[in-house]
Amino acid sequence: MSGNGYIRDELDIKFLILFVMAEINMPVSLDDVFGTVFVDDAMDYFSTSSAFYDLINSGHINDTPEGYLISLKGRDAVETYSDRLPPSVKRKAQQAALQTTVRIKRENSPSCTVEEKGERNIVVKMSISDGKNELMNLEMLVVNREQAHVLETNFKTNADKIYNAVLNDLLKDYKKN
Repeated sequence: MSGNGYIRDELDIKFLILFVMAEINMPVSLDDVFGTVFVDDAMDYFSTSSAFYDLINSGHINDTPEGYLISLKGRDAVETYSDRLPPSVKRKAQQAALQTTVRIKRENSPSCTVEEKGERNIVVKMSISDGKNELMNLEMLVVNREQAHVLETNFKTNADKIYNAVLNDLLKDYKKN
């Protein structure tokens, strides 16, 4: 571990990991955890990896089928040792956790399925949710797989824009036109 940051020992690393996981507050991949906790110049992969797996073995982090999730024991540790991290590291960690959370929600939110109902009847089912509620559910009939692929790709990459466009058009006062 280098001496350029505020993280000084393995306990600091463990607490930073728990702090970040509490901020994210949803199951995440190992890549998401590592991508979020490297906010201090003193962090290195090997120390962080060792600390992470120690937290799993101690029951502070649960390894679930959906991903890694902070446990109640981990949350208690974050609450008990809330002053362990310097404010500047906390701010960086909170910002990184927010960016990770937004990216994960954006990636997981749009859902698309394609069903073939005959030779030239293909239904593309698209939905978007906020994690708790379904915001929009749209089914479109297309005539070939190429159109289905275009709809699926466009929806997955632009679901928020499509949702806003549909909402704006539905809220529009058509009586004036």
